[in-house]
Amino acid sequence: MIPIVEPASPVATGTPASLFAVKSPQPSAAPQPATSTPPATSPTAPATGRQPSSLFGNDPGAGVASTSPPAAIVADADAGPPETGYDPNVEYVPPRRRLRLVIGILVVLAALAGGAFVAYNALKDEEYTVPELAGLTQPVAENKIAENGWKLVVTTERSETVPVSNVIRTDPPAGEKLAKGKTITFVVSDGPPLATLPDVTGETLEAATAQLQGASLGITVAESDYNEDIPADTIISWSVPAQPGLEAGAQVMPNTVVVSVVVSKGPAPRSVPNLLGMDQATATATLANIQLLINVDPNSTPSNDYPTPGTVKAQSVPEGTSIERGGTVTVALSSGPDLSAPMPPLAGLTYDQIVEALTTAGLTVGNITGDKVTQTITDATVGGVSVAPGQQFPRGTAIDLIFT
Repeated sequence: MIPIVEPASPVATGTPASLFAVKSPQPSAAPQPATSTPPATSPTAPATGRQPSSLFGNDPGAGVASTSPPAAIVADADAGPPETGYDPNVEYVPPRRRLRLVIGILVVLAALAGGAFVAYNALKDEEYTVPELAGLTQPVAENKIAENGWKLVVTTERSETVPVSNVIRTDPPAGEKLAKGKTITFVVSDGPPLATLPDVTGETLEAATAQLQGASLGITVAESDYNEDIPADTIISWSVPAQPGLEAGAQVMPNTVVVSVVVSKGPAPRSVPNLLGMDQATATATLANIQLLINVDPNSTPSNDYPTPGTVKAQSVPEGTSIERGGTVTVALSSGPDLSAPMPPLAGLTYDQIVEALTTAGLTVGNITGDKVTQTITDATVGGVSVAPGQQFPRGTAIDLIFT
């Protein structure tokens, strides 16, 4: 027999095999009948003996003619040792090429993440300067910050200088930086502080006026009444006519409330009674009943009108005069009849001379009997009783004259 010689597998042209290149095992060739004709080479396009390049790159050995049988697969020059489960029909991507691909993807992802981070920080750190908003109305102030992206909180407090609904201040204050998305607080005026309505009952009119005006409240005197218990110019009562339900202690808006007061004129005046002819005890009690006082003149004098000693012959305040409660009336008491008028002698005097003599003595002319012009004075009487010269009579005593 002719011995069968197994042809050596040709090495594919292209990149030389590395130290890690492994040749695929060749299947055992079946015994061929002896022939003297060498195998013919196919004129068709040379086969590479492997699958087309994968998506991961072109095979360096692709397109190079190979004379090895289809089953003879030569690993890529960059390929490492075959893995378990090696498939001769699958092209293996070189590890270095895969590493470059992974690195490229990571770089792209890192760039995207970095850009997002930068954009986030830029947006997050976007800041605006707080403008001067004090004194503006709340709507105008809100419009001024509408595009800054701040959250707004509004609180109120009362102010004597800032009108209602105007901004008193902000937090943060004007001039400070505030990041977008942060909170700014408006402190808005609720108007002036409320006033406490005081109780002015029992206060003097002057004190009540000062107290109410000090709280920016008005006062008006509605009426004045006599009052036996409340002193003059003192508040008897008060009210708020525009808001009758208001009581002391109520909180009210300043300059909007007027308090109406009733002022005492003190006790009603007393009309002085007639005390003439009364004894001292009676006169004292009469005045005390109307809360008046009596003052007795210590120097009693005679009185022919009130001849009884100790009786009131005169008073300092005339009957019917009004004086305040507690006022004083001074009285003069009689010491008895006035006997200081002696009877003058009248014999031989004409009528005119008689009148002059009686008047000088403190006496007066009474009834006249007879003809005072042609006849002569023959008698003088008092109460029908003849009187003698030098006899004492109360001053003002009338002397009756008889002419015959």
